[in-house]
Amino acid sequence: MNVQILYAGALVLIAVTLALLYVLRVRAGSWKPTDAVHRVGYGLAFGVIACSIGVIVLGSRANFEISQHAIAGPDEILEMDLRQSVENFEFKLVDDNRPSTFESYKGKVVILNLWATWCAPCLMEIPDLNQIQREYEDQGVVVISISDEDRATLTEFERSLNLETVSGYFEITGKIPALLEAGFDIRPTSYIVDRDGVARKYILGARDYNYFKRAIEPYL
Repeated sequence: MNVQILYAGALVLIAVTLALLYVLRVRAGSWKPTDAVHRVGYGLAFGVIACSIGVIVLGSRANFEISQHAIAGPDEILEMDLRQSVENFEFKLVDDNRPSTFESYKGKVVILNLWATWCAPCLMEIPDLNQIQREYEDQGVVVISISDEDRATLTEFERSLNLETVSGYFEITGKIPALLEAGFDIRPTSYIVDRDGVARKYILGARDYNYFKRAIEPYL
């Protein structure tokens, strides 16, 4: 259900209930209940108001969670040419929890893929990224798959997922470079980075093997 409709319905219900409370108050001559009917009426009215407020609070929380786990839809797939150096950053490897740095991959052509286990399009492009890693590794290409989820979640997930890329995660997402921050708002997001550490392309949305192949070829 649309969250805005949920809000509107709850607000209308509160307004109607307040109107009924006012009618009860006028008939009773005061806010103090004078008989069992008024007591029951007041109880039901305040119960409805409390439930409506609860619906609004829960709806707000759900809406926040959705906004924090946004997935690129078919109409949001885009790409943009860049020429911006990627600031060095540190992340940890999922396999053994060792720290690594982006700078250590300088001299390679990097596909930096920002993904998450809850992102279906991210999972769809993993086989294609695996294939790129296998076929172009000898030409100095490396695919780095980075998530902002915790290591336990990623380790458990990768037990059933054949991930052949370099798999890493951020312990504190606030320490990532500004260039990459937008990539964690909507996923999957990928960056093509040349051998000098310069981001050449920003890619929003899932892509296939042929797309990634064409994207890296100018920088081999």
